[in-house]
Amino acid sequence: MNDSFQQLESLGLQVFLAGANYNFRTATIGEEEVGHQIIKALQDGGFDYKSFYTGEQVHGQKVSNPQEDTSKPFTIGRILSQSDGLMTNQPNQVLMVKFADCTPILIFDARQKVVSIVHSGWRSTVQKISQIAIQKMQAEFASRMEDLWVYIGPSIDQANYEVGEDVYQAFSDWNNQALFIKPSSKLEKYQLSMTEANLMLIRELGIPDEKIYVDRRSTYLSSDLHSARREGKKYQLNGLFTMIK
Repeated sequence: MNDSFQQLESLGLQVFLAGANYNFRTATIGEEEVGHQIIKALQDGGFDYKSFYTGEQVHGQKVSNPQEDTSKPFTIGRILSQSDGLMTNQPNQVLMVKFADCTPILIFDARQKVVSIVHSGWRSTVQKISQIAIQKMQAEFASRMEDLWVYIGPSIDQANYEVGEDVYQAFSDWNNQALFIKPSSKLEKYQLSMTEANLMLIRELGIPDEKIYVDRRSTYLSSDLHSARREGKKYQLNGLFTMIK
């Protein structure tokens, strides 16, 4: 268990990152096998859970509460429609997001015992999904900024995340100099730091660095994690699981 997970566990949040030894991509192994993979991860992570939820990830900004939003049966538990974020204040309710090179983020209110988990690819990052999750926690559970702890999970490193002019322009309202490097030899190509983009969103809200844990492992470079860019069309998916104890 890494140090950030240990701290979150001490505050009452259980966390498990399932990497290269698992695969949660329905397109490559089918829904039934994904269910087996989820059950294995829940067992390996030591979850004593009552219910399980994941989201139908569409690279959007919706953050769903299983107690309020419509869900449908999944191969295990239930899946929330069009949701890249999930939020709950219910103990023993596991939430999961899947990711390859995108960024998984956890936000935990240690006082009110509320957790949000989001899948933040570049599109969701532009839409500020992590800030939306925090605003929803404030609106529905009276979360206070000073009680929040954040974990920004691994994603593709900047050197290996080449994007086009369209992505660069999508961040035009941001401080692009802090997020992009432009390779001198390639026209209309840029290298984007997803870690810095998501860190910028969290810092904008005034959450201090000592309460933000950043896992700077690269999905592209780490053999412990799946990467869409490295693995190609048949890429596999990692999973981040969390539960209020």
